[in-house]
Amino acid sequence: MEFKEKYELIFTAAIGGAYLLLFVLGEWIYRRFKVKGENTRKMVHVLGGGIALLCPVLIGDHRLIFLLCILFVVILIVSKKIKQLSSIHDIGRSSAGSYLFPIAVYFCFYIFTLTNNYLYFYLPVIVLAVSDPFAAYIGKKYPLGKYNFFDQGKTISGSLAFFVSAFISCCFLITVLTSASIINSIALAASVALYCAILEGMSTGGFDNLTIPLGAVAMLWLLH
Repeated sequence: MEFKEKYELIFTAAIGGAYLLLFVLGEWIYRRFKVKGENTRKMVHVLGGGIALLCPVLIGDHRLIFLLCILFVVILIVSKKIKQLSSIHDIGRSSAGSYLFPIAVYFCFYIFTLTNNYLYFYLPVIVLAVSDPFAAYIGKKYPLGKYNFFDQGKTISGSLAFFVSAFISCCFLITVLTSASIINSIALAASVALYCAILEGMSTGGFDNLTIPLGAVAMLWLLH
């Protein structure tokens, strides 16, 4: 029995514990330092994506990831109902993003198990974890070129920030995880980054947490 298969239940529990600790950390920062929920939510989003990167290395059975994701969706729903985890829920707007994030992670992991290609997991998860909050930060700090999509305020500066950060991440991952030439890597990275930036600009209510990884996987499937 391989090392990963022998200990993957322990690894699953450890990853679940890491997420619980992340929730506790976010809540402590929110309450202790009076940090806005929007900021602690972004912190949990980024660090949660970082924890997810351990999944393909430590766990081989997608059903374990499915159980983890369902568990955390339930925790998030219940905490919302009983007015807890304000570090995630206190954002002053309606958003399904926190519930969709674990679903997106499972989807990417399942595609990884089907393809046995790390790119299908790491690329969409990193783009989601890094480019999405980076775009929101730049869009609010430098709100240039404002536009609305279904009454959801967006900015050209935010969309551009998303594209640039996603392009850099995609270039690096495609170069490291595939044998594609530099030209092909750049072309594929640009295609994925542009498509995901468009999806992010068109998504409302937190659904970009689902459309971004779905779009990244779709473009990889079509072009890679």
